[in-house]
This record gives sequence, C-alpha cells and structure tokens, in this order.
Amino acid sequence: MDDRRGVCYYTTDVRYARLSELRRMSPPGPLGKLSAFLVKLLRLPGPVHMGMAFYDTRRCAFSEIPELFKRFAEEIRVLGEMGFSPAVALRMPMIGGGSCCSLALLGEDPTMYANFVFSRTEVEGREYGESGLSFVSRDASVVWATSGMSHLLDGPDCVRAMYCPPGPVEKLLETHSSRLAGVPRASLLHFDCEDLTAHLLELEAMITDFNIARRVFRPLTSSEVARLSGD
Repeated sequence: MDDRRGVCYYTTDVRYARLSELRRMSPPGPLGKLSAFLVKLLRLPGPVHMGMAFYDTRRCAFSEIPELFKRFAEEIRVLGEMGFSPAVALRMPMIGGGSCCSLALLGEDPTMYANFVFSRTEVEGREYGESGLSFVSRDASVVWATSGMSHLLDGPDCVRAMYCPPGPVEKLLETHSSRLAGVPRASLLHFDCEDLTAHLLELEAMITDFNIARRVFRPLTSSEVARLSGD
C-alpha cells in the first residue's frame, strides 16, 4: 500500500497460480515447462519488478494514451472502416515503470464493443507485457470475450473467454459474432459511452477480486513500494 497517495499496488504471486497458468506464462520449450513445475512444486516466489493499481483505473482523454494509438494504429484504422469509433480511454497507475492503458470502441451494434489493451514494462533491458484486441458482449450474468491476446491467467466462471491466434481484425469480429449466434439478442446489454465506462471498471474489479481471492494478486508491501519508487 502506498499510504502517501492512498493507492494500493498489486503484483502477481506465481506461487498460487495453477500449473496450467504457470506453463502458459513460462518461456516455450522444455526448460519453460520445467520451470513451471519447479515453481509449483517448491512454491518459489517470483521477483517483484512493478506493481499495478487495479482499483484505481481512471477514465482519461484519448490524448493521454498516445502509446496505445501508436501501437494499434492500423487496427484502429480498420475498425474505423467497419464503423467503430473510440469511446472510452482508461489508464491504470503503475509503479516501477511502464504503462498500462486501454481503449474501447463502439460500432453500429450496441451489444458489443472492441477493447484494446496496452501493457508494457522494461526490466533489465527486456520488455514485458501483454497487449491486444478483444471483442466483448454481456448479459445480466455472463461476459463473452473473444480475444487476440495470450491466455495467461484464468478468470472467473462468469467470463467466458475465447483466445484466438493472431490474425485480422475482421476474423476476430467474425468469431465473436458466431459465438453470440445462440444467445438471445434481447438479453444482451446495450452500451453507450457513459455506461461503457462503468462496465469496463466493473469488469476490471471482477477479475481483480477473483485473483485476489485466490491470492494470485497480492498487495505490495510498504518496503516494496519504497524500493520501486526509488525512495
């Protein structure tokens, strides 16, 4: 906890991750698989290089996320040709360096939105992070997410996520639409710019709560915050 600013930063505690999650997070190949087994068997803690303030994500201006627009310029252009336009930008505070932000776009179909995530940090000259595009819809109890991002950590049961290999934006949207073919359209929520903000923050809190409850996310200690802050 950063008492000076009232912000709580979290890190991933790999000791409590499932073996399947550890294997997905580990480097490919035999050594990666071995490291996943060793972490699970010996409960080896991972190094803490940064912290993320999941509960302090805030809406921001599009001009405050230039790194995301630069990274996904082509995909945003393609979505624009498909009738999508930027609706909500969010930024999450980080400690230890790096950037984490997102951009949600709305199109002609109000029952879905496109969401870009940009997450990057640099540790000892190496870049880490997960970035990508997802299409999301929901009803009163279920969230359907069709994502081009890597499947690393699991989510709560109410989030039905499908992870697709990298490919064209059009293909990802087609896959998402196909998944919703059997869902009664009248049951799906409709989004506009204002209620989309609330939904994005609610979904972020839902996933965070799930991972805190199983101890995969833990708060940084005051000494870890001080070290990462350079105090």
